[in-house]
Amino acid sequence: MRYRILTLTALLTLTAWLLISCNQGDDLSQPLPEPGPVEEWSFQTTGLAILSEDTTFAVEYWEDLTKVETEFYVLLNDTIYLKGSQFPGGQMVMQDDIFSPAYPEVGTSWSGPGSNLYTVDSFTEVTVPAGTFDAYFYSVNDGTTGQFLGTLVLAEDTGILSMVQVDGDDTTRSIVLDDVTFVDGEGVFPLGVGNRWELIEGVYETNP
Repeated sequence: MRYRILTLTALLTLTAWLLISCNQGDDLSQPLPEPGPVEEWSFQTTGLAILSEDTTFAVEYWEDLTKVETEFYVLLNDTIYLKGSQFPGGQMVMQDDIFSPAYPEVGTSWSGPGSNLYTVDSFTEVTVPAGTFDAYFYSVNDGTTGQFLGTLVLAEDTGILSMVQVDGDDTTRSIVLDDVTFVDGEGVFPLGVGNRWELIEGVYETNP
């Protein structure tokens, strides 16, 4: 089975966090092929797009050399919104969900993509392969059942440091930032054309 680390929201928009990847047009009556394990997950801001009169940043999500999805984000009033998403060859899905405050505060909670509950639990120093950062730790829970879905670790002026996802069988998949290219932007998810985050399977370390 090929595990899909969800995009930045969809990093949280679906009800389960470990999904089988399939392309638009697949015959879902037939068994999916068994591709090799994903070795690298990447997010890259590739351009701008106008959605609902907002100028959004297009963030592509890739698994190795395969583009899985594009999501469209905008920073308004110090808040990062997800405005839409699109699978390759598919139709645009319009959204208007809060992804995160650009500068969060510990203890803050909100209803985010997929009506999941996001909570900023702590702020501490964390080490990943890309370096050591002061980071915010988010927990994500199902907004209806309260089920724990995973964690997200973000750092100001850097972005994604780690994602940990839990499925219904308590299977856990953790990925961490291996390399980052920063061109422009601000806050915990900097939006700038040319920004890129490359993640690999692994775990972070917190520093006292």
